[in-house]
Amino acid sequence: MANAEDLLISKRNLVVPELERVFKENEFNRAVVKFMYEHLKYIGFNTLLVAPY
Repeated sequence: MANAEDLLISKRNLVVPELERVFKENEFNRAVVKFMYEHLKYIGFNTLLVAPY
């Protein structure tokens, strides 16, 4: 298992070894927001996105 120090290039960039690429914080957050929004909508929650994903 990798150490956290090995995965972080800086405070805002995350290295995903399996994909061999760096994710910027906002790129990762957008993917999470999209997933959560669609899942919450599916199970019946009304949500309000205050910024587009």
